[in-house]
Amino acid sequence: ALDQYILRGGRLLVFNDAFGEKQAELYNSSNAGSADMNKLFHNWGFDLDNQSVAGDSSIGEIVLMKTGQSSQTKNFPFWMMLAKEQINQQHPLTAGLKQISIKSPGTISAVELPTKTEFTPLLTTTDTGGRLASKEFSVHNQPELTTMYKTDNTTYNLAVLIEGKFDSLFTGNIMEGTPTAKQMLSFLPSSIAPAQIIAVADSDLIVAENWADTSETLNNPV
Repeated sequence: ALDQYILRGGRLLVFNDAFGEKQAELYNSSNAGSADMNKLFHNWGFDLDNQSVAGDSSIGEIVLMKTGQSSQTKNFPFWMMLAKEQINQQHPLTAGLKQISIKSPGTISAVELPTKTEFTPLLTTTDTGGRLASKEFSVHNQPELTTMYKTDNTTYNLAVLIEGKFDSLFTGNIMEGTPTAKQMLSFLPSSIAPAQIIAVADSDLIVAENWADTSETLNNPV
């Protein structure tokens, strides 16, 4: 459905996380990752690594961490407060945004882009970013993860825009021969209109407490 929607000029906003902080809080840490959608993503020209969590101590949030019986405020590199320098100010989608909170995201990179497409980074780390395997977040606490973090002096993409025309991942309608197929639009092998895909390697970005001060709004929607 997503494949065919995009070929008809659709606009898709997809959040695919390496470690969903809210998901881990509501359910459990072992179910805090995202489904692997890279077969589809690669067809659109990008790879989303949800096996590694990106961090950046230069923009890490100051967090109160518990160590034994005491608590101490420390820089947690995997919770990043992006400033305008890490937000694409040249694109209308993100121009003017000055601060965005990102928590334990994956990373996005371009692969073999289709010829009629364009890849635009929207949110990034600084050039002192680093990564740590996402499986470590299920078994280690914040002080331990902070100690394990090492920069590899790389700028990582956290959100990107891919736009243009694409070919289908499929050779035909996989529902062909079923009653459902008769209700569907005809199968498209390639785009009939340009599409736009925004991929974000974080789902905590949209969790209310990460961007809205509900105490100031009396819990009203913002």
